[in-house]
Amino acid sequence: MSFSSLGLNSGLISHCGFSAPTLVQMQAIPLLLAGQDLLACAQTGTGKTAAFALPIIQRLCEPVADAAAVTAARGNGSQATGQPTVLVLTPTRELALQVGQAFMDFIGAQPLKVAVVFGGVNISTQRKLLAKGVDILVATPGRLFDLMYQQAVSLDRVDTLIIDEADRMLDMGFVKDIQRVKRALPIAHQSAMFSATLTPEISALAKTMLNEPALVNIEANRANQQIRQLGVLLDPRRKSEYLAEMIGKQNLKQVLVFTGSKQLADQVLNELQLDGISCVVLHGDRTQARRIKALEDFKSGAIRALVATDVAARGLDIIGLPLVVNFDLPLNPEDYLHRIGRTGRAGQSGEALSLLSPSERLALKAIEALMGETVSVTQATGYEPGAPLPARYEQQSYQQQSYQQAGKGGSQPSRRSGDKPGHGGRSHFAAKNSGQPRSGANRRGQQAGGAASKGSAGAHRGKAQR
Repeated sequence: MSFSSLGLNSGLISHCGFSAPTLVQMQAIPLLLAGQDLLACAQTGTGKTAAFALPIIQRLCEPVADAAAVTAARGNGSQATGQPTVLVLTPTRELALQVGQAFMDFIGAQPLKVAVVFGGVNISTQRKLLAKGVDILVATPGRLFDLMYQQAVSLDRVDTLIIDEADRMLDMGFVKDIQRVKRALPIAHQSAMFSATLTPEISALAKTMLNEPALVNIEANRANQQIRQLGVLLDPRRKSEYLAEMIGKQNLKQVLVFTGSKQLADQVLNELQLDGISCVVLHGDRTQARRIKALEDFKSGAIRALVATDVAARGLDIIGLPLVVNFDLPLNPEDYLHRIGRTGRAGQSGEALSLLSPSERLALKAIEALMGETVSVTQATGYEPGAPLPARYEQQSYQQQSYQQAGKGGSQPSRRSGDKPGHGGRSHFAAKNSGQPRSGANRRGQQAGGAASKGSAGAHRGKAQR
């Protein structure tokens, strides 16, 4: 099937590089072109953004062919100051940027203006952007309300509302914000919700937000079959050691590591850096400029690992990302699907590895029940749970206790110098499962002593902070 058979103009997609529509695009695009309200659920990486962006762009460009005529056809102008005709709500800054960039890529030379607004940056710059006129506004709820309060944007002309990553919106407590936006729109408008998972809560919200919506459900709760999933059971105190050795031995270049909290993300970052792994962290405590820089460096290959909270589980689109690592499993099984969905995108293959402590087996069973499939779990040789810790850990634990007894707040010994992790040519997972612990010269310094003393990785768990 071709895009033109869905009702799209061939000229619209000629510069996008698309060969054929995905399942969600095949079903959603004709419905949106027909003006139907829609609830669409599909796996991450299946082209949901294009499914709503392409019909929106075609509708805005259809009446006329040149820029002057577009302005005339819109009467007083959908490009009027701060008066968009299309509003796309997203839960995070990263997703807002990605969606906005997708719109601009799809628009090409068409005379349409896109604005992306989100918190964490100077609002004056966004006010000036809106003052130049806008057709399509991509926004996070908080900043949208700030701009509305300052009368920098009006929703009086919006005729299309898209709620992207609706399940994430619910998780982050944006239901009332969505309802508030809905009340600010004209009575006659088209609405669509897009989600990577289909839950009872999503269905209930759709009934109140959408007008007799059509449902498109492309196995939303199943993992992408292009992703090879594997779990490794190991001592929770040695997860960082195992991860660093894996990256070093295999000379991996792009590894996205997810943790359940900002504190744990910072700890893992320090552990990897102590082992000579170039990496950065991405979570809600970082400024927007630093978050953007971290993503740019990761995408370009300037760093080998990106350690992130679930703030990166949505809206992070890196074509060809080879490996996602769950340092700990998320509390919500749906978040597992979003995390591993950062790999295996656009029809490519990928790998997802979960570092499992014994206490996380029940969480894994919940994930498997959601997906309707099992994850193969192997034992990490040399890192078995309950096995005696290497002597260096015992020494560090003793030193830590000595510092605490001396009233020094639990400060810890400095890392001993030594060789960085070696490199090998074995296949990715084979090396992970057969790797042996490194010598004392290769391991653990300041942060490792803290990791060893904290016991189970579950102590670091909790609702992800952003």
